[in-house]
Amino acid sequence: MSDDHYTDDEDLIEIGQKVVEMAERVETMDRIMPGCKASWVFEMDGMPYRVSIGVDRGATNG
Repeated sequence: MSDDHYTDDEDLIEIGQKVVEMAERVETMDRIMPGCKASWVFEMDGMPYRVSIGVDRGATNG
């Protein structure tokens, strides 16, 4: 994945797949260790960004 610009469809698909993978891992681990988070750091235009995902215990279903 190009770190310069996230504009082509392949990059966007890869980002989406990474986020889904993180959510799946957190879903599994949260059962064992509630409150855990998955994080991913990437760089775009020379600026580092961190994406973190955790289970939202305050969310309601439905």
